[in-house]
Amino acid sequence: GKGYLENTNVKPTHSAVIESRIQCLYEDLRRTKFVEFAQGEGMERLRRLILAWLHLGEENGYRQGLTSLASVFLEVFPARRRQQRQRGGWDGVADRRALVCLSRVVSVHMEGLFTHGSSLERLQDRVRYLESMLLYWDPLLALHLAGMEVPGELFCTPWLVTLFADVLPMEEVVAVLD
Repeated sequence: GKGYLENTNVKPTHSAVIESRIQCLYEDLRRTKFVEFAQGEGMERLRRLILAWLHLGEENGYRQGLTSLASVFLEVFPARRRQQRQRGGWDGVADRRALVCLSRVVSVHMEGLFTHGSSLERLQDRVRYLESMLLYWDPLLALHLAGMEVPGELFCTPWLVTLFADVLPMEEVVAVLD
């Protein structure tokens, strides 16, 4: 709700600490799967959303895939028309809602995947968990993949890091997150 962001210290500019965490963000913005957020005003909203999220916690870290995930929340909470936003640039209502949702989804469903240091270990834990689930639910497929020496990291990393945002159309990603 509204109170979630009132107690946080979101800074308007970023420090050297934040800068060190986003070295590949600017390249990734141009490569974002969703075209409306890969250029112009959409890309600027996406950039601001990710920078605001990084400022929410010192443990927050940027990694590839965050742009795709964040794009989903910008799609769900579209900006008001340009004439209505002229005064500030940041669409306070829509962008704040997108920030709250991004923060909650990452902290609840993707714990440790966008943090410093341990994110690779957390990802490997989740891959092993998914491989175990596959072995339980479809042992023939799991054994076939193992026989072909196809590790889970090859096919499920984008699923886990972006919650399917990199592999499904926007409408389906929204349904998965819903």
